Amino acid sequence: MKEKCFITLLMVGLLPFSQSHSPQAAAGEPVTLAASAGVAGVFLVNYAAGKVLDTVWDYATDAPNTRALQSEIRNLASRERKHAVVLGILENRIAQCTTKEEIRIAMRDALASINPQLAEHAEKIYHLERQQQVLWKQMGIQNSAIRDLGIRSDQQQMAFSELEKRMNDLEAKYPRWSTDQHAAALFSKGIEAYRKADYGTACQWFQHARAVEPKDAGQLYFLSMAYVRLGKIERAQEIAAEAVAIERRYGLPSWFNGVIERFQGPDRSFVTRARFDPIMGSFTPDPQRSDPFAMR
Repeated sequence: MKEKCFITLLMVGLLPFSQSHSPQAAAGEPVTLAASAGVAGVFLVNYAAGKVLDTVWDYATDAPNTRALQSEIRNLASRERKHAVVLGILENRIAQCTTKEEIRIAMRDALASINPQLAEHAEKIYHLERQQQVLWKQMGIQNSAIRDLGIRSDQQQMAFSELEKRMNDLEAKYPRWSTDQHAAALFSKGIEAYRKADYGTACQWFQHARAVEPKDAGQLYFLSMAYVRLGKIERAQEIAAEAVAIERRYGLPSWFNGVIERFQGPDRSFVTRARFDPIMGSFTPDPQRSDPFAMR
């Protein structure tokens, strides 16, 4: 009965190797080889192929249980008289083994003395299974790396989503201004300072508005008025000339006439003269029209 168990174990361990890796071998070659080697061959091949090495390891002492294995080899030698010498040498060698690999090699060498071809098969199976274990380990490492990458990707996506939500909240709370809205807000600050006679601050706000919307002639007219109040007449004339040029090309904003009517004095008169100057103003005569002096 025990012999049948060993042969069954050999068939499970060696038959796939024979079919997959030794296409030239006959389908029942491993079993035939084991049968030819007897019970000793079946015993040795399972150790040589690394199939049952764990059974001899004592995890309490972290060392192989060589005494139990030696006893098993002695019992086997008493039944397999033709292999008694090989098994006797193996018994003595096992006593010196301290690792699973040393035990496996001792079993393989003993098997090679009985059946070299079977020992070769067992060695191939052992190394193929070791390679398979390495591949599985590498696949496990790669799968772990892929999982970690997926986790980091999800974390980054969550961070981006949170940032996008915060940006949306800020935009909802503080809507973005258009260019006109931004320029109008800056210009309003300048008008506020101008009414308080803080003409230096008014100039700064008008300049900011001009930077945002450089095609607005009305803002430049008020900037020139602020320079007049500061006594910087030459600078006021430069700004007014620039405003006239812009008005000629782009016209005046719709708010200008209503706002400038609220201001009186030399600064307002300065702007009016600049705009209506017959040569340099924005309303110069046009001889091509029926009414050359009509306002354009």
